[in-house]
Amino acid sequence: MPRAPRFSPRSEAALQPVLAALAAGATVVTANNRAAAWLTALHDAAQSAAGHAAWPTPRVVPWPAWVRGIWRALWTDTGGARAQVLSARQVQRLWTSVIAASAQHADLHNANAGALAAGAWEVVHGWQGQWAQWGGAAAREEHRAFVGWAEAFVRECAAHDWIDAARLPLLLADAVQSAGAGGMAAIGLYGFAELSPQQRLLADALRAAGVTVTEFSAPDRAAGAPAQGATRLPCADPADEWRRCAHWCRDWLVRDADATLGVVIPDLAAQRPLVERIFREVLAPGTLLAGDAPDLPFNISHADPLAWQPLVNVALTLLGWAQAPIGLVELAALARSPHIAGHDHEWPARAALVRDLMEEPRDSWLAADLAQFTRGRCPLWSAQLSALAAHAAAWRRRRPAKEWRQAWEDALAAAGWLAAGSLDSVEHQARGAWNDALDGWMRDESISGRMTPADAFSSLGRLIAETPFQPERGQVPVQILGTLEASGLYFDGLWVCGLTAERWPAAPQPSPLLPLAWQRMVGAPHASAERELRYHRELTAQFADAAPVVIFSWPQAIDGIPAAPSPLLAEFATEAGARTPPDAAPPVALQMALAGVPTIWEDAHGLPLDPGSPAKGRVALVEAQANCPFQAYAAFRLQAEPWPQRSEGLTPAERGSLVHYMLAAFWEGLPDQAALHALEGAAWHARCAGAVDAALGTLPPGRWQLLGDTFRNLERERLLGLLREWLAIEVERPPFAVAGTESKRSLNIDGLELRLKVDRIDRVGDGQYAVIDFKTGISTILDLQRDGRLVAPQLPLYAEALAPDPVVAVAYASVRRGESKVAGLAATAGMWDALKAAEPDWPATRARWRAQLHSLIEEYRRGVATVDPWRYPGTCARCGRHALCRINEHVAFLESDGEGGGAGAENGGSSTNGVRGGP
Repeated sequence: MPRAPRFSPRSEAALQPVLAALAAGATVVTANNRAAAWLTALHDAAQSAAGHAAWPTPRVVPWPAWVRGIWRALWTDTGGARAQVLSARQVQRLWTSVIAASAQHADLHNANAGALAAGAWEVVHGWQGQWAQWGGAAAREEHRAFVGWAEAFVRECAAHDWIDAARLPLLLADAVQSAGAGGMAAIGLYGFAELSPQQRLLADALRAAGVTVTEFSAPDRAAGAPAQGATRLPCADPADEWRRCAHWCRDWLVRDADATLGVVIPDLAAQRPLVERIFREVLAPGTLLAGDAPDLPFNISHADPLAWQPLVNVALTLLGWAQAPIGLVELAALARSPHIAGHDHEWPARAALVRDLMEEPRDSWLAADLAQFTRGRCPLWSAQLSALAAHAAAWRRRRPAKEWRQAWEDALAAAGWLAAGSLDSVEHQARGAWNDALDGWMRDESISGRMTPADAFSSLGRLIAETPFQPERGQVPVQILGTLEASGLYFDGLWVCGLTAERWPAAPQPSPLLPLAWQRMVGAPHASAERELRYHRELTAQFADAAPVVIFSWPQAIDGIPAAPSPLLAEFATEAGARTPPDAAPPVALQMALAGVPTIWEDAHGLPLDPGSPAKGRVALVEAQANCPFQAYAAFRLQAEPWPQRSEGLTPAERGSLVHYMLAAFWEGLPDQAALHALEGAAWHARCAGAVDAALGTLPPGRWQLLGDTFRNLERERLLGLLREWLAIEVERPPFAVAGTESKRSLNIDGLELRLKVDRIDRVGDGQYAVIDFKTGISTILDLQRDGRLVAPQLPLYAEALAPDPVVAVAYASVRRGESKVAGLAATAGMWDALKAAEPDWPATRARWRAQLHSLIEEYRRGVATVDPWRYPGTCARCGRHALCRINEHVAFLESDGEGGGAGAENGGSSTNGVRGGP
């Protein structure tokens, strides 16, 4: 709620007559809701200051509500109240249906066209246009279309005894002339930048009926005299402008905590997120990490849609789910929502469930299907989903709005929505707004008759998305307003932002459905540049007199494009800077970082393994310990798994598995290279096709059903191409026999039992073997020849696992379209041209590997868990545990401290920040 200002000479001269009229029992009609609330607060403050303990509630009401109130009051006794006054949403819905019924305009987007037509209808009646004359043969097509729609609109209203708000003031003026004013004595009009001809017609009819009608306005300034307290101020850009304004508000409130300050931003709706962040950072930095904060010292008049409130979003998602499947994003939100009963004790199981759903071969779920899937894992949620599905099963037939509302409330209750837990202030208000929206929807849709489930829910969704929600936060000192909301208000200090020549005055935007000549002739809103100039000049004058201190500002550049000040600011003196804060302080996060040298405590060790306790693992354990000790500890000791990655097609892991299965299937029953050479023609193609089809068959049928036949056929062709490319390498290599594919082995190192699966074991000589590890990426042997850490332990582990069989070669086989190749080490040169001879020799290389493997295993057993990736950010990109180790924040801090560790590591050099450099 806005705080009432203290009176200045000008505000007192303008407002005392209004307060006197209210005290005398007059009704004051305002241009908008905010002005009504502000005048009410001002009246109450004046009564309290006068020593009154109680007083009658002042009659302050915005124009739309006042007009409807008069209608009810004048026509109740005569029976005219039988006619239903349509709400704004009912009017737009009626226009939309009228346009949809127009066959020649079936290609229009009806909802947008309906809003445009409803706006044009208001202009026509506000400025008393003779719309029926605009549909002649010589008229433009859009004008004829509007006349046709309007005629259908009027027929529908007459057939159902409906009245729309655009025509209501004219009907009231006729009623007042014929039946009198119904006991009204005095009214005042406040905060109107201008009155439309229709509004003046009603005001004149009331005057003629004996009602005192007063138009309150600010006292006139001497002709040509500039406002004494108004100045202008250039700023660098919009962010600088808002930050300076926020500092101005803060400094003022430090001097005077009881001040009332206004901030006007013409395009507030588009700029709200950044504006709110800046004002929070300056006026309430403690709320930046606290989420929603009811005690903010400022209020932004532009409200977010009600649908953005979490508990309302959950309700809409549940109702939508009752009718159609929902995706994993919505499912994850529901699983985490505290607004569904059972979250307090079932949330770990629900979170684990969502993780498992990420690995299921489907992208969407029906409520009934998920209820079955969750049975035994999340029993309460499963029961709630079953109940929701049962309610939805009864939603087949058409129903009127009243029945749909009850059906939705029953379904939400069955689904556990808001069934447990207490609501905070904002949530309580959101729940009330939801109930009010349902009431409004039920009234609005009373004109629609029986609706299908889809139509009813779609209509509700649009209403909730269009309904603004702004929680009440009590009286606050700073009001951030749009242009229209600020009209008629007074402050102790006012800052008006964004007044560039391009935006102030705004460019004309006449209605495309109405004749432009008529709009310009009557001075309809936004019809011409002259009209916009006159209107904005009046607004500028109002703002200049709205506070003892007023600053008009503009950004000198917007998105890097220079901007000039509005010519309407030329009469004001340039701000000298006395009340303007210095350049903005650093952001709060940087201020916190600079407040002192933080104490860094390195905890590089976890719990060691108990001596003698059985320990098992896979090759991935040793590889993780080699690449980053913390990765191994988190993955294999803490069991911290990264969130699964969804893919539009096959995941990289699935593609790699298909290649492995394909190569294994090809060599099944094929003993050696000689048998490969013997394959020709149809036999060759049949074996290749059989291997690919066998690999494709390893993926679940549901996965292929999700991807589709076209994708499967494309993947089949890709695999066939890869297989042929790799076999061309196999044909040319020295003779070999395949001793095993995907062979399972075990290896015990220092009490750690490792389970291994060797991709290929080839016999390459008399009792000698080569180990091959297939890769779908680029492979290198550099990591096998380092004197330091063994960061690629797979092949050394495979070689050890084959003992006592003699392994004389290890190789990476890159199976990659257009880049297939072999890289590895051999005991002797010439064994396989693609392999290099080990340095200094094969026994020394194997001995080095063994020592390095023992060192890695010993680190793991001791619980070494240093956050120390071998290559940053490459190693970390494949880990997925950044939220646990906070490596990105660590590197960013060191970079900001001037050590440059992140850059050094990324470029492959060593660094001093604990992040290892690559080669």
